[in-house]
Amino acid sequence: MNFFDLALNDLKDLCLELGLKPFVAKQAYDWVYRKHVFNIEEWSNLSKEARTTLKEKLNFDLPQIIWEGVSVDQTRKFLLRVGKNHSIEAVIIPAKDS
Repeated sequence: MNFFDLALNDLKDLCLELGLKPFVAKQAYDWVYRKHVFNIEEWSNLSKEARTTLKEKLNFDLPQIIWEGVSVDQTRKFLLRVGKNHSIEAVIIPAKDS
């Protein structure tokens, strides 16, 4: 199960299912979304048991860039792999100066 697919309440529910306290979900969210630390082993305010349990259930895989291109107007395009057989395209369009 991918961590990034879970809303905070979903992660709280998962923690309860795994026998962990719901506040562990908030701690995990803080590490990832506030501190930008994705390595569970560095989450020092979680018990070793909580870290082990979450590590067994969750992964932190982000989309993989398959292709990247830049057009003459500096618009950047990305083809991203999401899952095994799916991809999405993302585009960054530069703003014009006002």
